[in-house]
Amino acid sequence: MQVLRMPRFTPGLMSDIFYEVEQVGGKDFGGVFLRSGLGDADIVYSSSWGSPARVVRTEQAIRKSRVDVVLIVLGVAGEAELSQDGRSTLLRRGSLALIDSNRTYEIKVAKAWKAIWLKIPRQALEARLFTYRDWLGQSLSTSHGLGYIASQMIHACLRAAKVLEDVEARFLANSVLDVIATAFANAAKSESEGARSRHTETMLQRVNKFIETNIQNSDLSPALISRSCGISERYLRQLFASRGTTMTTVIRSKRLEECRRRLGGFGNCSPSVTEVAFSLGFENISSFNRAFKARFGVTPRQVKGT
Repeated sequence: MQVLRMPRFTPGLMSDIFYEVEQVGGKDFGGVFLRSGLGDADIVYSSSWGSPARVVRTEQAIRKSRVDVVLIVLGVAGEAELSQDGRSTLLRRGSLALIDSNRTYEIKVAKAWKAIWLKIPRQALEARLFTYRDWLGQSLSTSHGLGYIASQMIHACLRAAKVLEDVEARFLANSVLDVIATAFANAAKSESEGARSRHTETMLQRVNKFIETNIQNSDLSPALISRSCGISERYLRQLFASRGTTMTTVIRSKRLEECRRRLGGFGNCSPSVTEVAFSLGFENISSFNRAFKARFGVTPRQVKGT
């Protein structure tokens, strides 16, 4: 277990423990951190003190950072306010929350605050809870049910991390992550469908808007879309899967719709079928004609001739 002392806020030390964050106000704000590895994760106990301060993750820091993790934070004592993705929540004793390193956020600490943190690869959480973004800026009570079990396991991880062999640490990390993900998933089931899906719908709208704006781009791909929308390719695929479709199907459908609009919108000056098809990424005119007729019930030439 590594002990790191920070008499006052030190960006380099915070970057080493978590990643690049900044402090706003509270010049005498400091703390002590206990850190240990836990498989592919890190577990950190933090005890902070001093005048009121804000710790922020900025767009500039995100652009420069190579970190792609999610923080799972469990309040131990005191209180802090977490704000991310347009929502805010108070982190009190027993509050469990998720923080996305690739989105801006801030934590306001009024005075002494203690917490336990799990720093985990994003893909490890997405594989278990792809809707985790619905929980950003919110917290889960650990006073009962799986939340309580998750809390006890996190405390156990902190105590045991320094004495576990690597294989044991990985097993424990995977087990606690399974319980945490299930606790959040079960809590989501108790909410209304509208509340649970609001963030997912917002992300789908953002992705669809980007696709529509860049529909002519021949390089439109999962990598480009996910990078531009600030999400992973895995989450991108799962967004469309949750609606019973795929991203490839959506892009193809939108390109066909744009082809129909162009073929029927210019009168005698409209471009040829081949020009329209090629400009929107269809490389084989025969397959384009078949796809167009299957989609609209008429051929491209029939639309162009109307």
